[in-house]
Amino acid sequence: MFAKVFLILTTNEEFLLEELQKGSQAALNKLYQLYWKRLYAFAYKFSGGDESTSERVVQDVFIYIWENRNSLNIHNLKSYLFQAVKYQLFSYYNQQNNQQTIYLEEQFEEFVLESVADQNNEAIFELLNQAIASLPERRKEIVQLTKIKGLSIAEVAEQLDIAPQTVKNQLLIAMNHLKSVFKKGGEEV
Repeated sequence: MFAKVFLILTTNEEFLLEELQKGSQAALNKLYQLYWKRLYAFAYKFSGGDESTSERVVQDVFIYIWENRNSLNIHNLKSYLFQAVKYQLFSYYNQQNNQQTIYLEEQFEEFVLESVADQNNEAIFELLNQAIASLPERRKEIVQLTKIKGLSIAEVAEQLDIAPQTVKNQLLIAMNHLKSVFKKGGEEV
């Protein structure tokens, strides 16, 4: 009994995939109706209950399928869809982590600068100066131009005749070094 149902479902899925490749939006809608709830539940579970992310990820998978319908070679639709949701979740969280890392870097920089300015604590100020002084010359110059003189990444890149991405990379390395120095209480300087 179950074998017949599976064969019918598989044949139906094959038909839907063939119609999808021909550009049938009705076939896409039917696939969406067949799998949306299960894919959403899967994404919801692995996103830690994040409804918005779960919805976005499932929608992105179906958008990808539609946009790439002519080049897809799917042998097992169910497996393909669940794998696609998993990879889309990984991709989403990877992007979020990169954005979160940039945000945290900015917050740390502001904290350090505000702490030095607000507290006027000589020990912190001295540690910061030592940490900056211990940087390689070009990196030190980039920190001074961006954080002390307040120049933008583009302005520093133009002034030093280097790529903006190089300025960002060097600034990120410098900020990581400064964080490390402050975490260890100046032991690295």
